[in-house]
Amino acid sequence: MGNRINIYVLASVFLMFTATGNARQQEYKIKNDTIPHITIYFGLNQSSIDRNYTGNINTTALLDKLLTDSLQVSRLDSITVFAYTSPEGSIDSNYQLSAGRSESVRAYLQQHYPHLNPAIIITHNKGEDWNGFRNKVINDAQLPDKEEVITL
Repeated sequence: MGNRINIYVLASVFLMFTATGNARQQEYKIKNDTIPHITIYFGLNQSSIDRNYTGNINTTALLDKLLTDSLQVSRLDSITVFAYTSPEGSIDSNYQLSAGRSESVRAYLQQHYPHLNPAIIITHNKGEDWNGFRNKVINDAQLPDKEEVITL
C-alpha cells in the first residue's frame, strides 16, 4: 500500500465553537501506511490561503516538513483535498466556494512544491459540512443553548 496525505479545508465559522484556534493534525495508521490528516482554515466566504489565519502557519509548516523532501514526495500515491464550507449561504454558492478552496490548495501545493506531481492531487468539493458543524457544536462546552442549535 502506498503513501498519501489527506488535506481538509474548512471555514472559519467552525472555530467559533472551539476553545482553541489551532489546526488539527493527526496521524492514523492504516496497515503499513501513515496518513497525515491536515486541516487548513479559511475565513468566511474566502478561498485564498492565509498562512497567518487560525493556526494555518502550523499547518503549512507541517506541509513543508512532509513535502520538501523530493525523495519522500516521490513515494506518495496521492494527496486528497476535501474542501468544505460552513452552512451559511446557498447550496450552489457553498459548492462553488468549496471548489475555489480546493483549487487554492492545489495551486498552493504546486507553487510551493514544484517537484510534486500534480496528477496525484485529487480534490473533492463537498460544499456544506453539516456533520462537522454539528460535531463542533456538540463538543463545545462553552456554547450556550447547545441543544437548540443542534435541533436547527
